[in-house]
Amino acid sequence: MDKRRKRWMAEALLVLVMLFWGTTFVVVKEVIEAIEVHWFHTSRFALGAGALWLLVAANGRAGRVRRGTVAAGCWMGAALFLSYAFQTFGLLT
Repeated sequence: MDKRRKRWMAEALLVLVMLFWGTTFVVVKEVIEAIEVHWFHTSRFALGAGALWLLVAANGRAGRVRRGTVAAGCWMGAALFLSYAFQTFGLLT
């Protein structure tokens, strides 16, 4: 791939990420008017955890995941949950 094509692809992907990220705020604001914030986050993270577990299990690696990896993932997930919670409460107010 030549340099111009790589640059165009990188910029197009950045625009795509911006579109998804920007529309998320609108969607979340609409959703939290219909349901409680904690239910929204619980369902969002449960769906994500289930999808990740299915992906790991489909690759046959479910029994080979190390305890330290799971613990690190839980800490990072908790930090992400808190950041989303603060952001969503900000959108609510």
